[in-house]
Amino acid sequence: MSEDALPRRQDALLRLIARHQKDGMVPSAAVLAQEMGLAGESSVTPALRALQIKGYLHVEGGVRGRQRFIRLTPRGVRYLLEGLPVLGRIPAGAIGRAPQASSRVVVSLDELLEWEVGDYLVEVEGDSLVGAGICPGDLVLLRPGQDPQPGEIAAVHIPSASGGALKRVFVDAQGGKICLKAAHPEHPDQQMSLSEVRISGVMRGLIRRCPGDEKATSPRAD
Repeated sequence: MSEDALPRRQDALLRLIARHQKDGMVPSAAVLAQEMGLAGESSVTPALRALQIKGYLHVEGGVRGRQRFIRLTPRGVRYLLEGLPVLGRIPAGAIGRAPQASSRVVVSLDELLEWEVGDYLVEVEGDSLVGAGICPGDLVLLRPGQDPQPGEIAAVHIPSASGGALKRVFVDAQGGKICLKAAHPEHPDQQMSLSEVRISGVMRGLIRRCPGDEKATSPRAD
């Protein structure tokens, strides 16, 4: 876990809320109490208040008879290791620095694609893949541990250069070569030895970012 362990009831409550959010639901305190086998809404109030004070939850309502609605904060998401980590930025152009570790996660359900445990996101820098519909500021969903098919887009890491890039890849296993192709006429192809390159992840989706907009829009799978 990325945070100190919570008391058992708080931990169970946080996980229950996360399950509701994954199903696209915003749970009420009454529903949470019922599913935890507690007597009523007031039975979960101390745990909810503690989680809110600690920064794991955002609670709306609950005043003057209004129903309470609860959502996880980014800190709550990190505690449960829910959501997708954004591991820095990756150049879509010349080989640059490798993505660095980040505490940022994509939390909102409307930002998420279909993903698997171990997947991660990188933010695109550069314009070498605009011909493939991938623009600066977009978030690319990458899946590690897979061999790319010819022409698939993947994040490549060049250990000798201490950097990486996002490219279309064509692997010639028999010849021991890999070709890294851009989707922009101003960026030349790069031919390298397979031993020089490590595939960090194969693209499995894209979250479009509108210029000047901090919120991801129009998510699509590749």
